[in-house]
Amino acid sequence: MGAYGSPELSKNSGNSNNPEQKKKFPLWGVFFIILALLFILFISTGLDLSSALATCGLFGIILYLVALVIAALKRKNKKPYAVGATVSTLILIFGVLIFSINSGSKPKTVLTGNKQQSSATSASSIIKDDAVEIDYKVLHKDYMDNPIKADSRYKNKKLIVSGKVSDIDREIDQRPYITFEISPLETIRMDFDKKNEPEVAKLKKGQTVKVVGECTGTLISTTVVLEDCNILE
Repeated sequence: MGAYGSPELSKNSGNSNNPEQKKKFPLWGVFFIILALLFILFISTGLDLSSALATCGLFGIILYLVALVIAALKRKNKKPYAVGATVSTLILIFGVLIFSINSGSKPKTVLTGNKQQSSATSASSIIKDDAVEIDYKVLHKDYMDNPIKADSRYKNKKLIVSGKVSDIDREIDQRPYITFEISPLETIRMDFDKKNEPEVAKLKKGQTVKVVGECTGTLISTTVVLEDCNILE
């Protein structure tokens, strides 16, 4: 007995090395890491905070709801996935709230006079004065050649670009945007405020337009973005 040790102790010692006894990293934790990495990626590529939060929140809701359904079918613990879906929903709402606050805090210019002017004329008279007109293909090439140098020349500056509309759509936060295509994977994207949606709605693919907006750099490396855009003509 003393020489060989307790059989019960030896059995317990053997069980401690059983790989089945080791805890696996939870699936909800994997989802959390994926969402955190997505958020870092979105921010690093120039996406604004509100859009990054809203996008990650939406992805999180989808991931956790799918996992919740699978856990229910397999009769496993559903609580972590329910909590994850709830937190993701709150992140989505928080992103939308930040966007609403930022939109509401932007200064509004009021024009007075006896004659009414079209919104396009107003945008031209207010914004065009301090904007620089540039060929959108040159702008895109400068960013593809050296984005750091291009940022020093164009970022946070108002630019005027003209070209044919290749795509018309909405962002996840419902802001409308249009694009000028360089190639199937390379574009200039112009984001508009929701209040300018009626103007964007009148556009057609292939139509030539002149747009003014503030350059914010690249999005996912191959797209150059102008924000707070207005259609000049």
